[in-house]
Amino acid sequence: MLMDCVECVRPRGKVLQCGHDETALAPVKVGEVLKKEVEIHGVFLGKYYMEKTARIIESGILPLDKIVTHTFPLSKYQEALDLARSGQCIKVCVIPEDE
Repeated sequence: MLMDCVECVRPRGKVLQCGHDETALAPVKVGEVLKKEVEIHGVFLGKYYMEKTARIIESGILPLDKIVTHTFPLSKYQEALDLARSGQCIKVCVIPEDE
């Protein structure tokens, strides 16, 4: 997954890797990261939190309809990025499309 992101990001682009715990292993082609000058940022998620997070989301406790203000299909990712950069939203989701 991480290398997929590195391969897809533009030169000097940024990749944010989140949602993994300390047991996750990601093979990285260091030469590709260096050649493209990719910035990789991480957000830590403690062990066993994915299941807890899923249960919270399923319970309806979080008002996701208020937190996620915009949803775009993957084909409109640039529009989603532009909106996110504009600061006129809270959270923007990009959803893969069925082929």
